[in-house]
Amino acid sequence: MWVHTSLLTLAECTHIRDENGIRIITDEVKDHIEILLSPERGVMPIEPSIFVIDKARELAWQHGIFLKGSDALHVATAVFTGCQEFLTSDKRIKAEERKALAEKLGLRLCSPRETSLLPDRYR
Repeated sequence: MWVHTSLLTLAECTHIRDENGIRIITDEVKDHIEILLSPERGVMPIEPSIFVIDKARELAWQHGIFLKGSDALHVATAVFTGCQEFLTSDKRIKAEERKALAEKLGLRLCSPRETSLLPDRYR
């Protein structure tokens, strides 16, 4: 099984935050991120082609689902690749948008801990 993600994820994942919200960027953190997002761990980065970008616009134009550009690109990547779940910890995606994605596109947005598709060791 592959986990698909937008290539944009590789640019966005640059650090972790400690319990006080302070960014931590150490060699250990960098190594962990690179390993976590590697094909060897089953992560398949998807290039944002014109087809994926069109899907991102369709979220708003055809389905009335309005997301920030980067969020729309990530969701469109999931739709384009036929994902059943979209794992996110982003609390800014509103409940009505989550509901619309599930109802209109069959895409369930959930936290990694709530996934029904990954083994327990990845939650």
